[in-house]
Amino acid sequence: MEVSGENGTIPYTWQGRDRIAFPAGNYTVHYRGSIANNQFQATLDEPYAVTVLLPPGLDVRHLFLGWVSSGGSVTAEEDGSVSVYWERASYVEVRFYGPLRETLFNAFGSLWLVACFILLLPYLLGRGRG
Repeated sequence: MEVSGENGTIPYTWQGRDRIAFPAGNYTVHYRGSIANNQFQATLDEPYAVTVLLPPGLDVRHLFLGWVSSGGSVTAEEDGSVSVYWERASYVEVRFYGPLRETLFNAFGSLWLVACFILLLPYLLGRGRG
């Protein structure tokens, strides 16, 4: 975790497990680390410009696997990373996924479609005869 401003790094203090405090001002907060459950959430005391940068291999753009809280705009970067930007947000949430999860989703989805087709085929053929 790093809080930086025009004059460099700003000292901050932890207040509990999930809250930091620092002097009033215009700063940038950088957080690097592991995030559990493929989800990131942040609640801010007032609306701020927020950018969440996901490293290459992680994504939020799949309709059923990823999610971005309202107001967020998603951009795919040239290096394979994905950035999500909110112009003025008091709350941000991102649910992301990796390539394995997308592959498994597509595989199971395909299996279900094939199973539905196989189960519906006798019904459709029988209906056409009658």
